[in-house]
Amino acid sequence: RRVAYCNISCQKLNWKEHKKVCFPLGATCTRCCEVITESNADQCIVPHPVHLSVDQGGTMGYGGNTWMFSCEACGEHYKKSSSEYNVAAAPITGGPKFCYSGPHTIKPLPESDQRRISSDVLVINSGPNCQSEIDTIPNILPDVRVLTIRNTTGYDESIQPTLNLSLPKLKTLKLIDVCFSTVNLNKEMTPSIEELFMQNIPDECDVTVKLPKLKDFSMHYYSPDDGGWVHDMLATATKLERFESYKFRVYTSELRFASNDLR
Repeated sequence: RRVAYCNISCQKLNWKEHKKVCFPLGATCTRCCEVITESNADQCIVPHPVHLSVDQGGTMGYGGNTWMFSCEACGEHYKKSSSEYNVAAAPITGGPKFCYSGPHTIKPLPESDQRRISSDVLVINSGPNCQSEIDTIPNILPDVRVLTIRNTTGYDESIQPTLNLSLPKLKTLKLIDVCFSTVNLNKEMTPSIEELFMQNIPDECDVTVKLPKLKDFSMHYYSPDDGGWVHDMLATATKLERFESYKFRVYTSELRFASNDLR
């Protein structure tokens, strides 16, 4: 609702009352998904989204651990530090603590504005219950759009989950530092995946990737004896636009891309 004021001072004096019109109590903020109340009326806070936080390296040692990230949602860099090796629990010690901190909004956000909490985004931190958490995804969040499964406390070879689920709405999948025994992604079970990032998947992992809609693929630290699945993936991914790798070695033969859309 538009209101005219004679000057900024008058506008500020009336804000306590007018904000009830702009942000009515009981409404849900479209950015943080919180119900607006008297106590949080001026506190819309969004953490840096895990799936949009890019690892920029770090340092580990007896003096403590530091991790650096860049947030693709807000464009800022931030640092996490802790004496314990647990990046998920480590506090932010440098850069902005939040992706967004400011007033609420009840207006629809433009798709380009990712500074938000989304109900179709899921993060699973690997641990003793990792497999059961993965298996329950179709029940707790059947329409998951973005899924990240990561290890935050150091590579643990005793935890070897499998990923073999029907997730028809899944578009972005990130598997980070988890010792998977099986990863099965195909057009029948995960037909909508467009972005796939895998890091430190075991060389002996049983991998199947046949995704016709795949546009963005990244693989870090992978040197299998038999990388046949990679050739199958490239033959199927006819819409692939980006292929990025680091310490990714497939010795069987040269890579052939079926896509003509590579950038």
